[in-house]
Parts: sequence; structure tokens; C-alpha cells
Amino acid sequence: MAVAPYDLDPDDDSRWQELADERDEIQDKIDELDNEREELETRLWEIEDEMENL
Repeated sequence: MAVAPYDLDPDDDSRWQELADERDEIQDKIDELDNEREELETRLWEIEDEMENL
């Protein structure tokens, strides 16, 4: 069960914020990698199409 930061003592609140920040950083990195994967897959399809036309 998730606990809101206001339910925690000050040390726990700090830890909660650290975890929230780390979670956000990880999600941002996943989003970046998803975008990069899409770009690479698109390029791969372009290469395969060109190879078929040779």
C-alpha cells in the first residue's frame, strides 16, 4: 500500500522523495530508449525495403 509523504516522519519523507525522483529518472530513461528503439526500427525497415528493391 502506498503511503503519502505527509504520513511519514521526516527521514521517511526524505527517502520517499529520493525514491520518487529515482522512479521519475528511470521512467524518463525508459521513454528515451523507447523513442530510440522506434527510430532504429524505422531505419531497419527502410534498409530492408531498399535491400528488397535491389
